[in-house]
Amino acid sequence: MVRRILAIFIKETQDIATNFNVSILFALPLIFAVIFKRLGNAMDAPAIASTSVLLLAGMAGIYVPSMLVAEEREKRTLQVLMLSPATPAEVFIGKGLMTLVMTLLFALITYILAGVPAARIPVLLLFFALGVAACIPLGMIVGLFAPNVLSTGLVGMPLYLAFILLPPFTVFNETLKQVGRVLPTTHLYYVTIAEAGPGARASWLLETAGILLLMCAVACLLLTWVYRRRATALG
Repeated sequence: MVRRILAIFIKETQDIATNFNVSILFALPLIFAVIFKRLGNAMDAPAIASTSVLLLAGMAGIYVPSMLVAEEREKRTLQVLMLSPATPAEVFIGKGLMTLVMTLLFALITYILAGVPAARIPVLLLFFALGVAACIPLGMIVGLFAPNVLSTGLVGMPLYLAFILLPPFTVFNETLKQVGRVLPTTHLYYVTIAEAGPGARASWLLETAGILLLMCAVACLLLTWVYRRRATALG
């Protein structure tokens, strides 16, 4: 199982170098972080880090998995993968692992560029991993519904916009606050603000970690259910 997942992970990682659309989704949040940093005193480290990782989680964490799955459907190779010795779970894990590792790498660079204290970065990376792990299965669900790569933007647009734009506005409206609680990017956004700045209470961090783990489990179960329902339409 591990060898098959690793093989899929290596294949997807190698494909990134030749896939401009995927590569730019990883790089754009980093570019924004550099721009924000050059604004001088207009934005501090917590603001730069939280905004940049929100873009990274929403753009790369959701959009990239949707494109990877949709590309396999468009090339009619997804069904071949599913019928190979690798199980559907191994295929999804391998593709998701590539997204997780790449986003973690870019998140690390982002935290360093933003000027986050080095001692806080490990905790931030842990929460970033939990947040993105909850986003990846949802992106794959978009890919299962999108007939091709180009349509992933249209099919998943409401999801992308909600995950990226909603979190900063949850403090202004009670309705938005309640909706934001079900989005992993909201929890990631506020943990980043807290930990990149004065720090957060351990009890709140533990509670947030539990919420993100629960969201990840729910997202994986939802992906499993959607795949089983749409298995005959794939290929």
